[in-house]
Amino acid sequence: MAADDDDDQVEVLSTFDTGERVGPTSVIHERGIPLAQRVRTGAFEDSALNLEGGVVPYSEIEYIALGVIHHNLGNMEPPTGMMRLGGGKIMGKHDRAESKASRVQESTFLDLYSSAHDAPFRLEAANVNYRAFLGKDAQYISRHNFYRLVVWLARRCSQARVNDGLRAFLERRREGVKTYGAVYDFELETQNELARLESMTAVSDLPLSSDSYANEDEGSAGGASSGEESWGHPGE
Repeated sequence: MAADDDDDQVEVLSTFDTGERVGPTSVIHERGIPLAQRVRTGAFEDSALNLEGGVVPYSEIEYIALGVIHHNLGNMEPPTGMMRLGGGKIMGKHDRAESKASRVQESTFLDLYSSAHDAPFRLEAANVNYRAFLGKDAQYISRHNFYRLVVWLARRCSQARVNDGLRAFLERRREGVKTYGAVYDFELETQNELARLESMTAVSDLPLSSDSYANEDEGSAGGASSGEESWGHPGE
């Protein structure tokens, strides 16, 4: 800053959004939690998981956590200006106040912790290139693809431990998958679980006999049920 400028100095801080890919160097969250490296595409190889060119041996994946994050997008305001004035003649003030609708975006995260990496690798169900991972076994509905991806991963990581959310997901117990109000809450809980890894559910205790999301209770229409909204959008 020039000498004749005001004496007040402004310090500019560089920040990273939680979950963004920031390169191979581990960046630590301001509250002490490593930022996850976000992954969109990859492949299952014979002895390792390929994550956008990075090779992670299955034997080094020690913990897998699944959680649903609810992002609060705020309230949807009713129309303003002339449209609102016109609507007010019909609805009344009280009705207009109730017309505000809370908007929530749901994201399902799968975090993979490797013993050789400080930060976890993160896959978001709605933003995975399922054809890259599953090949010809990829289907149209991402919920089904995500289920298959989780099963395939668990089968290859026989020594890993998982959280209760992943177990409930594989058992198709939607109510058993914990939701979090913020990404940091999910990360904090998984960090605490890492400290007691031996007490977490072992992969050997998971139901991995089928890699199909649909079961006999969901009929023959591709697993469509009252929980159709549960696991994301049509896959790639």
